[in-house]
Amino acid sequence: PPILSGADLFLLPSLYEGIPLVLVEAQTAGLPCVVSSTVTGEVDLKIGLVRFVGLNDKVDLWAEEILRGLSAPPIEWDFRFKAVRDAGYDVRESAKTLERIYCGEINN
Repeated sequence: PPILSGADLFLLPSLYEGIPLVLVEAQTAGLPCVVSSTVTGEVDLKIGLVRFVGLNDKVDLWAEEILRGLSAPPIEWDFRFKAVRDAGYDVRESAKTLERIYCGEINN
């Protein structure tokens, strides 16, 4: 959190990612994110912070999306937290679910 809170934007021009949880963390921190279109859309919390750009797109498009992200209005914490929770990334809820599984309250 201290590193992400010091950033203005999260950039992920990756060739391949499985499920990049760091992108969830960046959105949770309220960072606008510009990521390559090779990144799975599953990690987009749908709160307007993620912009997908193709790796073969022109540099001008990347720059435009970065500038657009930097000028976007901030997203309130409560809204971000609700999106994280609703997407199933809240560690507290995951821990409770795991505990119920281990205690036999939930069958796989």
